Amino acid sequence: MSRLSLRPMQIACLIIGSAMLTIQANSATAQEFNLAEPSQSDEILIIEPSDSGRSIYAYSSSKGRWDKLTANPHPVNGLVPLNTASFAVVRGDQQLHGFSLAKGRWTSINTDGEPSPVVVSSRIAASTAGTFLYGFSPKSGQWSNIDVKAVIEPARLEVGRGYIRYRDGSRVFVFSTAADKWASVDLAVD
Repeated sequence: MSRLSLRPMQIACLIIGSAMLTIQANSATAQEFNLAEPSQSDEILIIEPSDSGRSIYAYSSSKGRWDKLTANPHPVNGLVPLNTASFAVVRGDQQLHGFSLAKGRWTSINTDGEPSPVVVSSRIAASTAGTFLYGFSPKSGQWSNIDVKAVIEPARLEVGRGYIRYRDGSRVFVFSTAADKWASVDLAVD
């Protein structure tokens, strides 16, 4: 059994086997947590906010380095990264940020308004803003978007193990980690 000590409001993200555990100390005093011994894993992803709350750091064991995300002009205080074993995603006011364990770096994309809550699976992340769909591939470490040219209903966004699917009437939009881009088809056209 190991012990983890956190300062007030500090966030710790740990990989235990293939699962990600996010812990946040919410009280005004330091807190300690008992953790079961983690299983052996070659890859780890650690997310740490800076003491000032203006940046978030991510560590990739495969790259052996830290990468800093600074959310300008807004501080990152209160933003909790959504994590999986291979990537982390942070939603800002009009931006989405993704960290790829494989690439060892953050990438960001400006959004068409405030992004919807991010939906993640083990291999992909999705969000919407305005008339745009956004997909993040941890494989490439890149965001991709497509303009649906209609009001998007985030509840209809389907996120699978390696794909995102959205249907708007007869039009279907798909993003996959294999292709790393959006594709669409209009099923009403023969």
